[in-house]
Amino acid sequence: MIYDAPVDDPELFTIQVAQSNAAALTAESPDAFAITPTSPSVMFLNAGTARPEGGFALTWTWDVTPLIAGEQKLNVQIIPQAFVNGVRQELSDVNAPVAVTVQVHPAQVDFEEVVSSVAAMETDVPDDMTVGREHDVSATLSMAGNGDTVSADIGLTAAEDSVRVTILPAEAVARAAAGTADDDVVERHWTVIPEEAGPVSLVFTVHVGGTAGSQELSRDVPRTIAARAEDPPEPVWEVIRGPVTVLGAIIAVITGAIGLWAMLRNRSNKKAAADEHDEGDDAVEDDAADVRPAGRARDGES
Repeated sequence: MIYDAPVDDPELFTIQVAQSNAAALTAESPDAFAITPTSPSVMFLNAGTARPEGGFALTWTWDVTPLIAGEQKLNVQIIPQAFVNGVRQELSDVNAPVAVTVQVHPAQVDFEEVVSSVAAMETDVPDDMTVGREHDVSATLSMAGNGDTVSADIGLTAAEDSVRVTILPAEAVARAAAGTADDDVVERHWTVIPEEAGPVSLVFTVHVGGTAGSQELSRDVPRTIAARAEDPPEPVWEVIRGPVTVLGAIIAVITGAIGLWAMLRNRSNKKAAADEHDEGDDAVEDDAADVRPAGRARDGES
């Protein structure tokens, strides 16, 4: 917006300004553009920039992303603001919106379609990984039919909150899906090796590029996929060594108990046999004693 300048150009619009002014940019078709302000919406005249040819200028900026190709219209409106009894009031009806006709390059729309397709990009990442082992990871991006006007590539890195991993990129691969052009699908492969146990966070970054007329188009779109790495399982012997050791100790105890029982039993048997032998000797002596008196009696009788 130019003010306080001797401008006499019938092609320029004349607008009313006040001490402070607000600017708004809207699309005639709401679906034609994505509009984001990149400067304050309200500016004061004393913040104007002096122009070499005279007068001052206030400049508002917006980040405008076209969403529909072809001829479109943007509306710019300057709203002067006045203070009445210390209360700011907008005089929105003073200046009518100014329509600006723009021609959106078709490649811009193709570019935005590819950027949007990153959300649906196919990724193949194992949910569970093993520390020290190689794991195949891949990503496949559809170019949404725009491979002839827009380029794309996919990179893979580890996020800051990820455990340490080694990423080995495979050779770049471009292939055609069924019924698509040769350059309509981009596929990339990597080998990922976790170096420690814990959460693995992989960031797939898609670099999308293109040209819309004389304007270079470029954007990096990240997408994060989570997995988890675990320590490798112990060897079979390590797994069973503990139980085998315990079992061996139990067997040793049982074997010792059996040996002790056998020894005690053997001693008991020997004692019983000895007792039986002693009882037999006593019985023989008793028989002998019985026989002697009888013999003496017979001798006396004779």
